[in-house]
Amino acid sequence: MRYFDALDLASNPTGAVPLEPQEAVVDDCGRFRASNLPRATLGFIAIAIDDPPGVTPAEPHRATGVVFANQLGSEPNDVRAYATRVATDQLWTTSAGLTGSTFAERGVLLKVFVHQDQPVAGIGARRNGAAVPDDDFYFSDAGRTRRTVDPARSATGPNGSVLVINGPSPTAHDGAGGEPTGCVRPETLGAAVPGVVFVDVVEAQTLEGAACPVSSP
Repeated sequence: MRYFDALDLASNPTGAVPLEPQEAVVDDCGRFRASNLPRATLGFIAIAIDDPPGVTPAEPHRATGVVFANQLGSEPNDVRAYATRVATDQLWTTSAGLTGSTFAERGVLLKVFVHQDQPVAGIGARRNGAAVPDDDFYFSDAGRTRRTVDPARSATGPNGSVLVINGPSPTAHDGAGGEPTGCVRPETLGAAVPGVVFVDVVEAQTLEGAACPVSSP
């Protein structure tokens, strides 16, 4: 687990210099804490999980990152980090019918749309407010797992997830479809950076920016 200036990582994923916290802790339950991290130039920190050098077998995981804002006084205390197996990346790529580079090798943004922490089906990914039918890939899994891509799908299935490619620069992404009454899928910056799986879990919000109420359909 390493910490980066998110824009530095996005522009140079193999050469970005990690930010060194004064203290970094990971406990036996996978909970982690970093204290006194240097602040990112433009206010966004990336947490990246990857295999350490020399791990055996070689590189069983792809570099996987999440990004969050780190404005003074509003540091989050509930950030979730993720790992991606090489086998999973290869399964995604094969089932999607892609040739050449895998999803992770070409760079992919995994967006997960949720409401009250539950994944939501029927959502189509958008970039800058427009659909991206040539760049989005949805899953055929019957539950929350994310194993098999169905290239014929045009919206999220039960896992609420979509893989988005061909967006190497941080760009506004959101989703449309199945919004709870009075709520929207907020825009968040995301990028598909070669060599990295970026994960973005997006909770539906009210028009005022609050979490959607439980009673929303």
